[in-house]
Amino acid sequence: MNGQDTTHIPEDLLRWELGDGRELRLARTDEFCRIGALLQEAFTAGCWVTPRYLEHLADVAGRAAVSHVWVVSDSAGLLGAVLTPKPQHHRGRQFTFNVLGVGPRGRGLQVGWALVDHSVALASALGYAGLELRSSPQMTAAHALYQRYGFVRRPEFETAVVDSGQRLFAFTYRVIDPASTTPIAYQEPEVVWAFPGHHEEEAVDITELRPIASSPPEPGEDATGALPPGARVRIDPTSLRGRATAATLTVTGRGELIDWVDDPTGDPLVVVDAVPVRADPAPLSRRVAWGTPWYPAEQAARVDVVVDQIRNDLVAGLEDAVFAEDPDTRTAALRLFYARLGRLEASLDGRLWLVGDTPSVADLELLAVLTALDLQQRAHLAPGSAAVADYPRLFELGRRLLATGTLPPEILAAVGLGGTGALLWGEPRPVEGIDDLRAAWLSPATRREALA
Repeated sequence: MNGQDTTHIPEDLLRWELGDGRELRLARTDEFCRIGALLQEAFTAGCWVTPRYLEHLADVAGRAAVSHVWVVSDSAGLLGAVLTPKPQHHRGRQFTFNVLGVGPRGRGLQVGWALVDHSVALASALGYAGLELRSSPQMTAAHALYQRYGFVRRPEFETAVVDSGQRLFAFTYRVIDPASTTPIAYQEPEVVWAFPGHHEEEAVDITELRPIASSPPEPGEDATGALPPGARVRIDPTSLRGRATAATLTVTGRGELIDWVDDPTGDPLVVVDAVPVRADPAPLSRRVAWGTPWYPAEQAARVDVVVDQIRNDLVAGLEDAVFAEDPDTRTAALRLFYARLGRLEASLDGRLWLVGDTPSVADLELLAVLTALDLQQRAHLAPGSAAVADYPRLFELGRRLLATGTLPPEILAAVGLGGTGALLWGEPRPVEGIDDLRAAWLSPATRREALA
């Protein structure tokens, strides 16, 4: 006997013959130490993990309290391993598997594919309609395997932040015709371990740790939010709000950028030539753009909702993620930041812009955040932090907006695409698959033809 509880596991899934003397089976308890060593070797080959996670990989016995441990082996020993949740201890609506690793001897033998295939077969036999995975961003070989198998990357679900600020990739898979079974009653385990539905990341309460921020008052405004003709507004070139404001003033023709200096300690001035016609004290970028194609009155309510989401969740979230001293606040802000990026990414399904059929103030606000993330602030977040390329629709929206030619060179400098803007934060962190990040941002996007 292997010593593992086989309750609820169908007989035909307890052991698979894979040919060439290899088999997939439940591990024996006396193999747990060797499995831990195999997983550590697999997860540190060509990439890195944190010391804490490396310690967790070795604790196979601890994980086995709520997980089944599966291995592929041959006559010479272990080739690979994966963990799946024991059905009675898994309360998620989707099935999953965890810490899939292939040792050096197993590479090139389809061991990883067999472990994924068995996990999917197990999910189907237990009546689950799908699987949901979380994976560290550096595990690129595993991601390629999952996508070849048919898993779909889901950026909108990528809100989990673990191991010193890393966020986890999310993948889902739809099970075709799962077996019709009676749901297995959930049992609270004596030991709680890291599977979706009951892992420690979910203990972070975003609303308690970082209340929604409000935009600070714009300089120079009176009690009604109006600015006198010819008012001069000083803009901080490192401020996300300031960049969006400067862009709006220039592209709408209601403001002029003056005194933009190459000295990174200097603050450019904007002269506002027209009195904003909107009376309420909305952020300056919206008030100045009121009634223009960038902020048409008939779409103001929709634009307001999106801009507030960007300012509250993305702008404030990114600032907290970089500057917050409390690690719990920083983690909560990152989770909220990634959640909002995912929702905005999903909202662009079949659309080119955030609101309506033409670019708006909302798109300018978003561009300020996206370029700051990629070209400046991501270098000061934890390794494995999201890049805009992880959200392809958002990346294309930003590049499409830059390609319209409506943004003056000064604004491009402010967002890190010219001048000294990016140097304020140091060189941007590389993005996998992109040789020149600045050049990629300035290359035109092509979704317009795809949606025509």
